[in-house]
Amino acid sequence: MKRLVIYRAMSPGEARASLHGWAWAKRKKWFSDNPNWIRERVMGGRFNNSHFQPERYSVMMAFEVEPLQEGVLKRVSANELSLEREKARYLRVYSRQVVR
Repeated sequence: MKRLVIYRAMSPGEARASLHGWAWAKRKKWFSDNPNWIRERVMGGRFNNSHFQPERYSVMMAFEVEPLQEGVLKRVSANELSLEREKARYLRVYSRQVVR
């Protein structure tokens, strides 16, 4: 499998926790391989009621990853990828960094 960079908008607390591992509270995490979509739609307040909680998606992180099995990251739309908690162990993470 090949390496790719995926992005996720999150709160400052989740970003701090994500620098050392995955911060899981739910069954799935949502990412995108399109950083502009994250900035404009998710961080821009046009996603999942984010305009009600401005801090909720105030930090963007980039993860350089390599899926170790087919189907670890599932494409659910043109801009969204989902990662299930149970499959996270099949995703090798080479780097994690705060982008914004």
